[in-house]
Amino acid sequence: MKSLTIAMLLSLTVTNTYANAFFSKINHYINTNNGAIVELSEFDINQTNQTGTYFSYAEGKKLTVNLSDLSMSTRNEINGVKGGGMVLVQFANGQKPCDVYYLFENAMAQIACNTGKMVKNIGVDRPQRATYILKNVEQAGIIAEVKSLNGINKKDYATLTTKVGVLNAGTKVRVEVIFGNGEALVQKMGLNFLDTSDILAKYNVEKVNLSDLQLN
Repeated sequence: MKSLTIAMLLSLTVTNTYANAFFSKINHYINTNNGAIVELSEFDINQTNQTGTYFSYAEGKKLTVNLSDLSMSTRNEINGVKGGGMVLVQFANGQKPCDVYYLFENAMAQIACNTGKMVKNIGVDRPQRATYILKNVEQAGIIAEVKSLNGINKKDYATLTTKVGVLNAGTKVRVEVIFGNGEALVQKMGLNFLDTSDILAKYNVEKVNLSDLQLN
């Protein structure tokens, strides 16, 4: 039994060593020269030359980039902004809520925002998305989301006290996102919850002031 256990441990060690030789975590980077998002594993990086090689789908070929031109994505917060979260961004035509796809160590970020147009989809039309690069999430006009503000928490249920967009006064809503400037994204309670799409792809979702909500 002892010899069998040793043999199993040796086999497991060899297997893990073999696997580690063929698998590596893929990290996302941003090219600070052109804003391109680059995927690199440790196998794609030449430490001697300090370069990385990746396949560019836009150009349909492999490209080599200097590591000094790249900034890696981070899970840390910068100015309250984090990858996978949301931000309010000031555009020339007004303020929009946007998803943060990736946040990078140099404070740049890739975001996606609704354009205001709809696109045909199977079953139900969806808002059209466009992606943008923020050069610095610490610049003016960028507002991060927070967990709670003015006694209101994310996922709280409330009643809308005034008409906002497609939602009438008296509509029962759930708070989905709270921003640091006192605004929030809410969605109407009911069948809308059955839609598992992200919040910016849903109907019956509006940006409101927290002062327009009465907690239930």
